[in-house]
Amino acid sequence: MGKEDYASTGGALKLKGTKDGGISKKKKKKKPATASKKSASAEPVEPPENQPTVEEEQEDDDPYAGKTEAERRFEERRLEQMEKRLAKEGIKSHKERVEEYNKYLASLSEHHDMPRIGPG
Repeated sequence: MGKEDYASTGGALKLKGTKDGGISKKKKKKKPATASKKSASAEPVEPPENQPTVEEEQEDDDPYAGKTEAERRFEERRLEQMEKRLAKEGIKSHKERVEEYNKYLASLSEHHDMPRIGPG
């Protein structure tokens, strides 16, 4: 394999957005706005301030807004299971959990102990 197998096409990399000899980005052309569109957009219609909009009412009513039916069922099932588990186990402190685990380990037979390897 000679040098001809690894011949380069020449020059440095050309990157977008650089000032010196890079690839220039194409800029989008803006369409001129007509007078009728400006007058319509200048006075937007706003709902009365004392009445909430339809979107705000839906957000308040539905805690699962924007979720599919399957996602809603999943969330409900997960919350139910968490409540059942907490009711079953009760609320234990870390110290109580450690004591319970130590009692469990003490009750195991010596068959589970690691054998001693090596002299001494």
